[in-house]
Amino acid sequence: MLRYMQPDTDQYGFIMNPGTGQPRKSLLPGRGFLNLPRKQLILLVVGAAIVLAILVTIVLSLLGGGPTNEDQLVGVVQRQHELIRVSDIALKEARGTQARNLAMTTKLSLHSDEVSLVAALKRQDVKIGSKQLGAGKDQETDNKLTQAIQNNRFDEVYLEFIQSALADYQRNLNTVYKTTTSTSLKETLKVQYQNASLIIGAEPEE
Repeated sequence: MLRYMQPDTDQYGFIMNPGTGQPRKSLLPGRGFLNLPRKQLILLVVGAAIVLAILVTIVLSLLGGGPTNEDQLVGVVQRQHELIRVSDIALKEARGTQARNLAMTTKLSLHSDEVSLVAALKRQDVKIGSKQLGAGKDQETDNKLTQAIQNNRFDEVYLEFIQSALADYQRNLNTVYKTTTSTSLKETLKVQYQNASLIIGAEPEE
């Protein structure tokens, strides 16, 4: 004999009473994000800001072309070229071992540095032609050396000039290094600063 089964009203209670049972998840976006603990929320915001800053830097570097201190960097190359030129003169005119050795060391070291820096600048879309290199020529230096040859004082005058010029060049490298933002250029300048320190026998500054 079949018995009539009373329906379980609790089974369908969630239909009759929608306010009871498991709470519904909000369909509105961002509610979970806003409900995060304050510390986690701050970390997320800071992290997003850092990522955005990196992306902006990359985009600007791609669109901006060369470095912002291009004139200073070109000036360093011109100075290298000029000191090489003067050292070439010393190799022809110097009589003493000290002057000749310093001239040779200066020429070889700065020639290597010039090639390295020109290549690094080329990668930053900064091209330097022979006319720009020659723009660093100092006629006053030539006049002093010519007079020194006539007075048989070339070695003395050259040594005094090149030691002072290399010290100025080293300080200039340090200044340009601090204003350069490109990591690869900074590394190149750092090595060249150390090379200049070796030539003049001075400890590199930190």
